[in-house]
Amino acid sequence: MSDFDNFILKNSKVIISFFGFIFIVTFLMFLYAINNRYVFNKSIEENKSIAQITSQPHSEKVLAEVLKAETEWDIGERNMDTTEIIDLIAPKEAQGNFIAMIRLRVEGGEVIEVVSPYSVLQGCNQTRNIFEVCEDIVKSSPFVEGETIATLKIKWLNTQTQKIFKSAQYGYYNGSVFTSSN
Repeated sequence: MSDFDNFILKNSKVIISFFGFIFIVTFLMFLYAINNRYVFNKSIEENKSIAQITSQPHSEKVLAEVLKAETEWDIGERNMDTTEIIDLIAPKEAQGNFIAMIRLRVEGGEVIEVVSPYSVLQGCNQTRNIFEVCEDIVKSSPFVEGETIATLKIKWLNTQTQKIFKSAQYGYYNGSVFTSSN
């Protein structure tokens, strides 16, 4: 055996430790670079969103969130000081969709409860408001036209107006396409 071979055999533990250390440092630097690249790309996307939001035309009138893209849901007269039960029935555009996004605002009444034979998930940042219905109803198979998706119980107050408004976000979703019902 040569002197080089003897040197390698005597110092094999040190050599293996050295290369192991180099591997660990390289691996940690790789993870650090991947993490920073993700954070860097995320911050670029956030900056793009901010730029898009702040570059609105000056002549555009910004409405309060409650008034954006709502239409009154005319389902007849409401009677003050009564409790009403309203069935939400799947319309034709609900067919083929698995998720019903119920977005309603009640004026002159309070939402007592929302029940459904399917899974009910709290929408709208998971905040509850007695004057709004913001629920996502999820079914394991597509909705069928005419079936009851959910039932609302509303207590009408003694006020001048009793109305229900549907948001533009009220609609149906199949996992890739949103169909507005407003």
